[in-house]
Amino acid sequence: MSRIAIEFVQSQLFRAEGRLKPYLQSIEGRHVYPKRFAFFRVDGLLKKFISSRAEERWVVMPGISGVGKTTILAQLYRDFKARFQANNILFVSLDEAALSGISLKDIIDAYESILGVSYEELKQPVMILIDEAHRDPKWSSALKVLWGRSKKVFTICTGSSAVLLAPHLEDVGRRITVEKLYPLSFLEYEMIKRKQYPEAKLKQKIKELIYTSSDAASAFLELKKLQPEINKKWASYNRADIAEYLNIGTVPFALQSSDEASVFLAIDRIIDKLIQKDILELGDFKVDTHKQIKPLLLYLAQGNLLSVSKAGSLFNLTKNTLQDVLDVLVKAEILIKVPPFKAENKASKYLFMCPALRNALLDISGLKATQETRRGDVLEDAMALHLYREFVAPGYGKITHDPAQGGADFILDLRIGKRIVIEIGASDKRVTQAQQTLEKAKADYGIVYNTDPLAMSENSKIIKIPHDFFFLM
Repeated sequence: MSRIAIEFVQSQLFRAEGRLKPYLQSIEGRHVYPKRFAFFRVDGLLKKFISSRAEERWVVMPGISGVGKTTILAQLYRDFKARFQANNILFVSLDEAALSGISLKDIIDAYESILGVSYEELKQPVMILIDEAHRDPKWSSALKVLWGRSKKVFTICTGSSAVLLAPHLEDVGRRITVEKLYPLSFLEYEMIKRKQYPEAKLKQKIKELIYTSSDAASAFLELKKLQPEINKKWASYNRADIAEYLNIGTVPFALQSSDEASVFLAIDRIIDKLIQKDILELGDFKVDTHKQIKPLLLYLAQGNLLSVSKAGSLFNLTKNTLQDVLDVLVKAEILIKVPPFKAENKASKYLFMCPALRNALLDISGLKATQETRRGDVLEDAMALHLYREFVAPGYGKITHDPAQGGADFILDLRIGKRIVIEIGASDKRVTQAQQTLEKAKADYGIVYNTDPLAMSENSKIIKIPHDFFFLM
């Protein structure tokens, strides 16, 4: 048994509360950080585990830096500490362990020694919280063995990139529950900022009517029936919040600050961390290539479509190297790739998974895009995040865009065999672009999200849907 590992785990047990306190509240103590939807789902699993009513005892929580993964671990530690015997709850960061040359297996073995009983012989429940699990390439093997040794251990592990966890998920099969953490939706933003909780099942009802109706006419009629419920919900929301949400509100920590400049600086540090750590682990790039990643992100933040064959010269990179960099940024879930619809020779769109990243890049660089242009780009980011979270990531569909002049923002192909053209605009948005793409793509119907009232196009193929509906999904 490694003495270094034992001393490391003892230190983690002793320091846990102080170590996690900054993730629970602001430094001056004025703000207690709020709980996200994911917290409540894991909270439910833990309660069932403690009462011996559930087999689900291994949660994997992937997501990019800044979306609140460590905060959720800290909140679970605080709320459940009293339900576990002394030393039966362990928080450990594999970032710290890696600096000491300690593996997760070393930690698990050392913790068993400290508990004074083998995992197989445990009588009381134990919880292990592992932050930055992907820093140990053998993390899943270590936890798979632990899972098989005891039904008394509940494990939660986070990783700053879904793709760093993904290769391991097939190996561990149905043993795990994946609780993927995305940038905040507007519903979570309102829950955190205003303590306004979403209406039960309203989100699912809106989503089903918009995306799974048989045709545009039936969707329009049902959405019209739902309008009073939508109006009632917005009576409890502050419409001015939409601007802040799109600006900085997709990252949870921003909601505790009134200083926008400080938020953008913090986001910039997150971007640097993603580049210096996650990107290095995902891609084997030369130093000169690595230096071009942030300028590339800044270029994309300005709303530029990226033709790989032409853009390589801008960054002094070969076409293949530039494509490799973009692929890694997509795998790291910094960007969302939207390929061209049936046109391999056309440029893909690369939108930001977290709209606040785009805004921070533009703000810190001093670029002053017009408010209208910037708002339109950020709305596209928000729509891409919505489509990725609800359809692409869970495997229910895929998204493309129409590369033609005046083509639609998105084409959503659902696994159920439905094709929908989607446009989103910052103000009143005409149906022309959606109509053009609708005919070309032979889509079932089109959707135009804008600021106009709910309406139907003359040919009954396109629905104009107010932003009120979109932000409640």
